[in-house]
Amino acid sequence: MHINSIGHGPDLVLVHGWSMHSGVWSPLLELFSEHFCCHLVDLPGHGQSDWHEGDFELSTLLAKLAEALPEKA
Repeated sequence: MHINSIGHGPDLVLVHGWSMHSGVWSPLLELFSEHFCCHLVDLPGHGQSDWHEGDFELSTLLAKLAEALPEKA
């Protein structure tokens, strides 16, 4: 799962809606990144993330997010 981190400060995870990608946050990223370390997630099969069978099982998706993101995000 592709996650791009930008900015400084408390961690903020930005997840796009269905059939989109992390680029939807571009208009707000400059403002957000002044105050937060933004973690822009491309869910499996979206944006820069590859698709693998089973990636959208909730337990698998949550485990991968927890592994890739800061603990207190």
